Amino acid sequence: MNRYTASMKNPSIVEEPSTAARQPDAAESLLGRWRSVAPRLLRALGAGVLVASLSVFLFQNWDDTSDLGRFGLLLGQTALLMAAGFACARYMQEPKGARIFVAIALVAVVANFAVLGGLLWSRQATSSSWIVAATIAGLVVLWPISRIGFMVLARHSARSLIWVFFAGTAILLVPVRDAVPAALLAGTATAVTVWMSRRLLPRDPALRSPEGIFSLLLPLVPVGVIIGRGILFYSNAALLATTGAAVIHVVLREAALQCRDAGWRSFLEKVSAAVAVLIGIGVMAVAAETGWLAPGSLLPIGSVVTGSLLIELSWRSKHGADGNRLAGASVIALAMAANALLFDGLALAALALVVGIAVAVYGFVERQAWLLAPAAVAGLTGLGSLVCYAADRVEIGAWGILALVGISAVVAGSFIERVDFARCLGLWRAHSAD
Repeated sequence: MNRYTASMKNPSIVEEPSTAARQPDAAESLLGRWRSVAPRLLRALGAGVLVASLSVFLFQNWDDTSDLGRFGLLLGQTALLMAAGFACARYMQEPKGARIFVAIALVAVVANFAVLGGLLWSRQATSSSWIVAATIAGLVVLWPISRIGFMVLARHSARSLIWVFFAGTAILLVPVRDAVPAALLAGTATAVTVWMSRRLLPRDPALRSPEGIFSLLLPLVPVGVIIGRGILFYSNAALLATTGAAVIHVVLREAALQCRDAGWRSFLEKVSAAVAVLIGIGVMAVAAETGWLAPGSLLPIGSVVTGSLLIELSWRSKHGADGNRLAGASVIALAMAANALLFDGLALAALALVVGIAVAVYGFVERQAWLLAPAAVAGLTGLGSLVCYAADRVEIGAWGILALVGISAVVAGSFIERVDFARCLGLWRAHSAD
């Protein structure tokens, strides 16, 4: 009688599995982890190398006679990437690698348009007939590649996305060599992309997947190219850098509004706050570089931009709304106070006082007592500066501003006492709800 027959006749006689059979040893466990991690690492490495190879074509100056040859090489690489994706899906039955090849091929389409734009407007272009032939050949190859790519990544929204994508890549063909038109093109393309995303997301839930998010962001790749090349090669780089920061802020805002995960949304909002600071600094840099504004106006303009963005962020944020509101009000109020101390001028002192009063009123309306601290700093700084002007220099303007502020304060106190703001606010909310 063998062991299996004995165990069937007598259930108490059951062979215990060995320890090695129940639990793999350390080498087998390490091999299992490696087999699960290695494919992802290799795919990520391969995608990074391919994007790096495409960056050679995306960011370079177009003053060489070999542009036509480079365009042919890049066009062949794009077709090869799409063919590799098809082969990976058809013969290896491996969809993840196939989708990576398709995604990189779509990025390569942007690189093709960048090279084609440089080819069209290069001063050393060889022949107009060759350029026309290259353009026609490029469109014949790139249109079906783009169509197949969007059908793979976002099937239900492919028709709309491909038109937005080609419209975005078309800005790379516009002959701009100045920061202002480049910034206008980038802003227009971003607005169109955001508008289309808001239309497609409610109708196609699949766009919330990683492939769908990538498809929605693809039309912004040409925006990044035109901004990046403008910073490298054009004058007034501060304007394009600020435009790039504004584009990032808009993308982060839309992503946070659409994000359903609380942790990711909080992270996106924190990054938005940091980008808002960069935008304010960029606005000051642009104003200083172009000489549009006096030095005493730079800090107020930059603080108002950053503070307004932070306050807008507090209205839509799920976490940290109070902190963003305090940060926004503090940036505006403290910057106005510092500006009044650094630069002489009746207008700057009066502006600090007005901002302090406005922040205090905002704190009362929002029932946020901690907003009174930055309001007091700005208001007292402006008031003190005005008193000094009126007393030391017998400035009629300063005296008149002080008188006007005093009268306005008394009238405002009487008005507040007479009006039932709680009732008015309730009526307004009821009307808004209706």
